[in-house]
Amino acid sequence: MGNARSIEDLISSPKRIAVGDEIDEWPEDLSGRGDSWTLLKRLKTYPNAKAVAVSKPSVKGRSKIKSGYLSGDQRKYFVPCPHCDEYQVLVWSQMKWEKNKKTKEQEVWYACPHCKVKIKNYHKELMLRRGEWRPTSPHRVSSRIRSYQISSLYAPVGWTSWESLVKQWLDAQGTINQLISFINDELAETWEERGEIQDWEVLRGRKESWRSGVIHEDVLLLTAGADVQEKRIEVEVIGWGKRCEHWSVEYHILLAEVSTNNLDDKCWRDLADLMTKCWKHPNGEDLYLSGICIDAGYNTETVYHFCRGYPQDRVLAIQGSDRLEGYISKPKPV
Repeated sequence: MGNARSIEDLISSPKRIAVGDEIDEWPEDLSGRGDSWTLLKRLKTYPNAKAVAVSKPSVKGRSKIKSGYLSGDQRKYFVPCPHCDEYQVLVWSQMKWEKNKKTKEQEVWYACPHCKVKIKNYHKELMLRRGEWRPTSPHRVSSRIRSYQISSLYAPVGWTSWESLVKQWLDAQGTINQLISFINDELAETWEERGEIQDWEVLRGRKESWRSGVIHEDVLLLTAGADVQEKRIEVEVIGWGKRCEHWSVEYHILLAEVSTNNLDDKCWRDLADLMTKCWKHPNGEDLYLSGICIDAGYNTETVYHFCRGYPQDRVLAIQGSDRLEGYISKPKPV
């Protein structure tokens, strides 16, 4: 047993099998060494090592367990309808309920998307017994990562019932924290934060036509942001004017030959070349990148090694977090 907030517990001894529980609650950055889960699953000592991550998901875009799920073959539990025998994944959108006018009690059922017949909570006993895990991402079937997702809709008879889930859902309406808890804990889905939606016609009316690579005359300096993924690095070059007005100058997807984990891969050479590129300003001046931020949330050590080869005030390794008191935190030594 170990503590996910203890660097010694995570890296002090070699492990053949590592199990992380509730990894979405683990620190994003531990003592400047990267996130705890990445540290724990470095199991290079054993050729037959295995890492198992278990967690309810958190916020979309920041959930480690969701990211891990998407990197695997994405298995879901298919169960047969007790009426038409068609196999399906249980989803919340098929849960139906209505109040009985005579008894005033809530009737709850699951509507089969194939035969439309009502499925009751007690039917799950047979359905679960005949169910089977199936990969839903065929192109990742050969991957070494098996990933699974299952919700409380599958709870065995005698455990959490569909009736109790509907009651939780209705009680949570209007209370954001209860809704988040229901989506994460019961449905095993990430919570998606949504801001105010602008009128699309207003937005369309404000659009301007610019060719990729063209510099707006009001641009004073250029910066870039890079996001590192498993097989690619995505980079956006931004031109900045007065009062933080900015324009998207270029967008690049730098594909890896093997993996972004290898600093010798072509994608890192392409990024280095992009960082030396010169753009011509309409006034005739040459513009270079004043700075670039590279997200170190994935392949953290590789990003650190790349950044070490450049001035600290020009190339910055960054990590996003939802636990900061301000927009920008103090830098940490690595």
